[in-house]
Amino acid sequence: MTALKMEPQERPRERLMACGPEALKDEELLAILFSTGRKGVDVVKMSAELLDRYGSLKNLSRASVAELVSRKDSDAVKGIGKAKAVQILAALELGKRAAS
Repeated sequence: MTALKMEPQERPRERLMACGPEALKDEELLAILFSTGRKGVDVVKMSAELLDRYGSLKNLSRASVAELVSRKDSDAVKGIGKAKAVQILAALELGKRAAS
């Protein structure tokens, strides 16, 4: 399910444009990176599942691509493939670099 199926005022991209990035929750910022969720689960919910799984953005930033990628034999969040895993880690690295 995509963010486009959400009410316009609930869509992360539109909220960011209207209110600024500071107004968004971590899962909404991740949802903007991902664009889509998985079958039956919207992108914000999937992003929240990912944050719940890792406990914090700091812990998430320490994960490897292999740990993030959803496989049948792993406890990774369903819907996170290699592309989304790489997007997460790249964005978190940019944040680290901006902060230093």
